[in-house]
Amino acid sequence: MKKGKRKENGVDPGRTTPSSGTSTPASKARQVFPQRAWWLDVASPTWEDMKAIGQLLHIHPLTLEDILQQDPREKLELFPKLGYYFIVFKALESVKTQERFFRSQLNGDTYFPQDEGFVGEAMVYLVVFREGVISFHYSDISEHTDRVRNKLLLMDEDVNVSNASSDWIAHGILDSIVDSFFPFQEGIEMEIAAIEDLVFSDNHLRLKESPLPEVVTPNFQMPEKPSDAHPKDEEKRLAPAERTRTRFADPTPTIPLLVRRLRRAIRSRILPKAQISTETKSAMSSTAMTLRRMAKARRLLTTSTRLLSTKHEVVAQIKKRLLNEGALPKGTGAGDEIEVAMYMGDVQDHILTLQHSLVHYERILSQLHPTYLSQLRVSVSTTKQGSDKAIMVLSIVSIAVLCCQAVIGCFSMNVTVPTNGQEPGYPYNMFYVVLSIAVVALCLYGCLVRYWWVRSKRRRTTML
Repeated sequence: MKKGKRKENGVDPGRTTPSSGTSTPASKARQVFPQRAWWLDVASPTWEDMKAIGQLLHIHPLTLEDILQQDPREKLELFPKLGYYFIVFKALESVKTQERFFRSQLNGDTYFPQDEGFVGEAMVYLVVFREGVISFHYSDISEHTDRVRNKLLLMDEDVNVSNASSDWIAHGILDSIVDSFFPFQEGIEMEIAAIEDLVFSDNHLRLKESPLPEVVTPNFQMPEKPSDAHPKDEEKRLAPAERTRTRFADPTPTIPLLVRRLRRAIRSRILPKAQISTETKSAMSSTAMTLRRMAKARRLLTTSTRLLSTKHEVVAQIKKRLLNEGALPKGTGAGDEIEVAMYMGDVQDHILTLQHSLVHYERILSQLHPTYLSQLRVSVSTTKQGSDKAIMVLSIVSIAVLCCQAVIGCFSMNVTVPTNGQEPGYPYNMFYVVLSIAVVALCLYGCLVRYWWVRSKRRRTTML
């Protein structure tokens, strides 16, 4: 009878069944939300610290050895029997650490200007368990840890978001490290754009040629109101010959006057080039600055490319492990791992974007460097050609003066030589003879110089 009643009621008094339509909030939270993961951040651990942590959490000795020896190789190692996987990841050195380093270098005697393009690296080691994460580092990575901590606090405040698992914490640290490369990449892009504008524009050429108009061309001031000027004044302004005509007649050309005019012409031909050569020293300093900027940009590109070289493979392996449900025993659930794998794919896309951008900047810089060097080579050859012409003119004039001095010196010796008479009214026959010999010597020397010039010009045309 009792048995029939139990069958009739359909309820077993030895077990309880929840109602079909209702459930308690605690049981619902246990069904939807996984267990909260813990995070332990260890800075500059010693051997005693690693030994204690390894014994407490059963960490493999190879993992402890890699952390203590600060292994620089980025990798992912799986330890399924011990229930964790090990990540080695490189991050950019924080700005505070770099400022501290350069301040110490400036106080000492080992600072070099080329260290301005130095970018340090900070090794981050993550031991990811099913229940939590341990991060080890020997440099300051507070910007990444603070960012992830704030994100976790926001996730805890939101009731619609599940508690962060250990995979989420590892993803947050890796994502923060990768995102820190973007401001660095933007700075490199701005530097490359500035160098490109400097190379392909004529700014550096204008800097070198700017002293030339100041020396050669006179100062010319435009009138304030040219439309109100009188027509006669306009004609006078357009006719400089009429304006510079003096009231007195030009002096008769004498030999001293001709010598002074010749000396003034030679000085006006040679001195501007000498002044230009002194002005090129400042241009050379700007050239050295541009070359130093190129070397600094290339060093930054090389460093950032090296830091991003193996990150893509590590993140791809983590994504593959998350997608594989059997890689980690007693996982937190396939749905959670698949969602974290999707976010890891976003980190992987960011790494690929950074790598492609750096390759593009490297290609641009590899084109800018030889282009700028070729421009410098052309400008140096042009300057050298002008200085060669000036030296050649000075040599020709000096040798011509030596020819005249040889003739005059032969007839000026303290020996018996043909001379003019000392009586008043005596003709200057020997003077004209000496002058004629000097003129003939100058003519022969001029013909020889002309022959050399024509022959060298003909040789250049045949070589071209």
